[in-house]
Amino acid sequence: MLLVIPTFEAFAGNFTNESTRNSWYNRTNARQYALNWAWSANPNYVDYTNYGGDCTNFVSQVLRAGGMGDIGYPTPGNYSSWYYRGGNVPDRSYSWTSAHWFRYHWANVNGSGYNRAYQYKVYTVNSALSNWRTVWEDLWPGDIVQHINYSNGQTYHSQVITDYSSSPTLTLNYAQHTSNYSGGDIWEYLKHLQNIGYGTDYFVTTQIKLGS
Repeated sequence: MLLVIPTFEAFAGNFTNESTRNSWYNRTNARQYALNWAWSANPNYVDYTNYGGDCTNFVSQVLRAGGMGDIGYPTPGNYSSWYYRGGNVPDRSYSWTSAHWFRYHWANVNGSGYNRAYQYKVYTVNSALSNWRTVWEDLWPGDIVQHINYSNGQTYHSQVITDYSSSPTLTLNYAQHTSNYSGGDIWEYLKHLQNIGYGTDYFVTTQIKLGS
């Protein structure tokens, strides 16, 4: 099912407006974990690179390192479940490794989901680039961004913000797995998608807690 949203502005998803939502989330610890493990796999977790991709497994680890607790064991297919106790279902939730199920848990998909994050917004790639200052102001190290295919509505990739800068341009750096990488610029990533014809794909920003 496709998201029915305007292509010229962000669609603000369900969010709490609670200033204390996930207030214990430690962005410093999350960022450090992302940088430490961006280029390799933590042996304490299964590496899913050859089993559909490791990007969401990686960002889940980052959130756990920042203090976000596992919940929902042992119901892997519930929106409210997010946990890892082993490599195979039901010892891990769908949301731990699947980008689309991760979005169901931390945000929602067309209104269905757990909305665990403080806030999320859905843009098209084109509108994210056009409203870059808003994107930049919302996101902090340890927040998650995801990418959605326009044609089928599936969330296909997850990345974590690690750094930001206002000079000489508004920059948001990211880390990811599959392919393993850190130091990239989200604006450049989106610009590349636009240039190769994916400007109408969707881009989700998930703010785990308010501010720094």
